[in-house]
Amino acid sequence: MKTVKKGVKKRVIRKPLLFFIITIISLVALSSLWIFSDYGFVGKAVKMELIKSSTPQCSDGLDNDHDGFVDWGFTNTNDPSCSSPFGNSESIQFHANIGWNDFPNFNLNSKLTAVYQGIQLNGCYPYCKSCPCVENVGTAPLRKGFTHIGAFEGLEQKQLESLPPKNRAIGSSPFGGNAGLCDEPDGAVNQPFNKYSIPWNNSLTAFTKCMDKELAYFAKLFSDSKNAIPQADILISDIERNLGVQTNQQILNLRKNSEAAKYIPDAFKQLSDQEFLTQYKHDMAWFYNFLNEYSKLKGFTGKIGSYGDVPLDQYLGYNGWLWSEPYTFNQWTSNEIFTKTCSHDDWKESCATYVTFNFGEYMNKPQSDFYSLGPLVKNTLDVLAPSGYYAYGYGKNYNAKAWETAGSGLIYELFSIDANKAFSQEKPIMIHQWMRSHAPGISGLSGLDPWLAHASAIFPYFTKNVGQYVWDSLGFDVINVNSPDYVHTENQISENRIAYDNFIYGLYRLSKYNEFFNGNYETYHPKDARELYQLVATGKANEAVLWRGIIKADGKQMLVAAYNPFANFDQVTKFEITCPPNQKCQYNSLGTVQTTGLNVWLGVCNLETGGCVGDQGEKVVKQPVKTGIREPTVSKTKVRTLT
Repeated sequence: MKTVKKGVKKRVIRKPLLFFIITIISLVALSSLWIFSDYGFVGKAVKMELIKSSTPQCSDGLDNDHDGFVDWGFTNTNDPSCSSPFGNSESIQFHANIGWNDFPNFNLNSKLTAVYQGIQLNGCYPYCKSCPCVENVGTAPLRKGFTHIGAFEGLEQKQLESLPPKNRAIGSSPFGGNAGLCDEPDGAVNQPFNKYSIPWNNSLTAFTKCMDKELAYFAKLFSDSKNAIPQADILISDIERNLGVQTNQQILNLRKNSEAAKYIPDAFKQLSDQEFLTQYKHDMAWFYNFLNEYSKLKGFTGKIGSYGDVPLDQYLGYNGWLWSEPYTFNQWTSNEIFTKTCSHDDWKESCATYVTFNFGEYMNKPQSDFYSLGPLVKNTLDVLAPSGYYAYGYGKNYNAKAWETAGSGLIYELFSIDANKAFSQEKPIMIHQWMRSHAPGISGLSGLDPWLAHASAIFPYFTKNVGQYVWDSLGFDVINVNSPDYVHTENQISENRIAYDNFIYGLYRLSKYNEFFNGNYETYHPKDARELYQLVATGKANEAVLWRGIIKADGKQMLVAAYNPFANFDQVTKFEITCPPNQKCQYNSLGTVQTTGLNVWLGVCNLETGGCVGDQGEKVVKQPVKTGIREPTVSKTKVRTLT
């Protein structure tokens, strides 16, 4: 054994230990320089090594789950598990929540409106025990592109109180659908109007009492409400009693229904078929106006709308009338359409929505100019709220395309916007969106195809003075709403949430061009929706490509959105962008842009010199995060190293 002199301690420092200590000291020093200096002080090799990559998996260019598919997008090579480019997982997973926290905060231009009344923002849905609960995100929609919130269920009181009246939207039912207090024997729920779509022999008092309860229900949610009248910017009524008697034959059949016929005045039973049709539509139009006008008469100061009650309802599209009828777009957008009859198979009905006709005094002989635009649209409504719901879809796997139905959906929607704008009296249009396929049975509850949701977030704003109203409920997370079990599937739920994420991402992309909506901007539609339908109807769907423009107020640039709703996933579509009429362009052709698959191209074309610059939204690169800790090189966290 070696002895050591007393009072002397020999320090033996091995080389590996010495190297380790020097390394630690160096890293600490360099980290300090990184934190307390600007980006140019530290050498590139060191700086990049200390940057933790924040690029999400769905836009990093890598096949993170090794399934052969990469990143967000709608082509053969993209990963269908990516809900947006901000998604941080390419793996198949159950999506119970909308990816609110994946997106950075952003806002649309103040001229644009986007209402969120989708699935609730906190907790469990009280009427569906098998539906999944959602995380508490509070008023997150207001930080992710939406301007209003109408989904109040589950929000905490402090969250409700943080919502200013200018950011509130109310979805109301004159039958007490929210209050649930109008189902007494003589209440509004049991009136002939609600049970049989009969406008006669109803207790108007029952409806006014019910609407008072409905208004009080919303007023009590907020401490600033006074006199039982809610403070909100928008109120949309949901009536829909004309839908069950949409066709002329359905109206005439009411006289054959022993229960419904009890409420038809004897004098009306004796009318000819044409006279009865006119009398019925006349008084239904009066009743719809009565229900929508009531909130104003009670003192509601916000904007009033009525779901689907517009001259040309989107339900027309579900039956294919727009391409089967010979009417031009000019005819669809003139008062002439109120006198036209549209047919489908073995039945006929009015092309225009009859509750918007020009009614007179209730239960009197209809006035001679009944077949024209009436007081509901001209006077009572402050916004027009057509339905933009899509009928049917592509199937659960997103590859069995039925483009003749789902692919036409966006064109139907744009037709509904453009045609109704002609009758809007310069009032805003607020298209209703649903992130589910609107069809019977199981398919009717599946999520909207993500590419369609993405495009739907963008294109409506390419018509001036148009907003969007997104409606949904956790209660639709079921296979069949009539099922006593309310059994849901993870697949259905995930599809729906992915659709939401794609819609939000569409709003995000649009927000990058907010300056185009300033001042007196103009819009350009090289082909109206009717022309696009004609191409589809004649077997030329590949020519029915869609692009629209927003001309900046200074007339120098045009924002362009381009999309082929009928494309295959591997199909490249080219769009020639042309100079809008009455614009001073050096060249008529501004340039050619292209899309792959079902992606949307969004970018800017120069009207003065030509040339277009934009993208399909494939990549999202977040700002690097400064850190003093070296992160391990693993698949979820990537470290960039330059030598």
